[in-house]
Amino acid sequence: MENTMIFALISTIIYLIGAIPYTIGIIRWEVLPHPFSYGTWIVLVGINNIVLFQENAGWTLLPAIVQFVFMVVNVIGWCFAFRKIQINWFDYFCLWLAILSLFIWWKVWVEYAVIMTVIVDAIAFLPTIKKGWIQPHSEYIWPWINSALFPIFLILSLKSPIFITVFFWAYLFISSGSLSIMLWYRQRLIPKELS
Repeated sequence: MENTMIFALISTIIYLIGAIPYTIGIIRWEVLPHPFSYGTWIVLVGINNIVLFQENAGWTLLPAIVQFVFMVVNVIGWCFAFRKIQINWFDYFCLWLAILSLFIWWKVWVEYAVIMTVIVDAIAFLPTIKKGWIQPHSEYIWPWINSALFPIFLILSLKSPIFITVFFWAYLFISSGSLSIMLWYRQRLIPKELS
């Protein structure tokens, strides 16, 4: 087996170890995904999957596609979480910005689209960070830790990493890792019955 395939499989397994319990948590109403964040992430991960495909990323597409599929499956959780999460103007702003980034991706160079996806993802991440700060027990920590780890192996699985194939996944490592740390801190600070 070549290294790219091994790293892609490790990345996929790490992601699944976090994604499966997260999806089960949504079904059990223990995890409340922010619907607009997830909607935005589906668009952004989809764009970055297209970038990987255009760059002939080979096995690296496996963990990226698995992530995309699980995000789409988790959208089903919207109907459960929608009434329990306060949606405001900022959430709508993030959703429209994601739609704008898709339009920009079609109209400009791919390099700019990757930068735009990271900017939009960071904005779309803010409602989830806010929800995690206020309701820290509405999220599981391990799936976010896994979401921080799997991009490392995804990047290692690239045959020839370049800026447009690495930038989004490096950002995902930092953002998911940061949320993991914040959730760990807040869950220890606030008892479950108070959040």
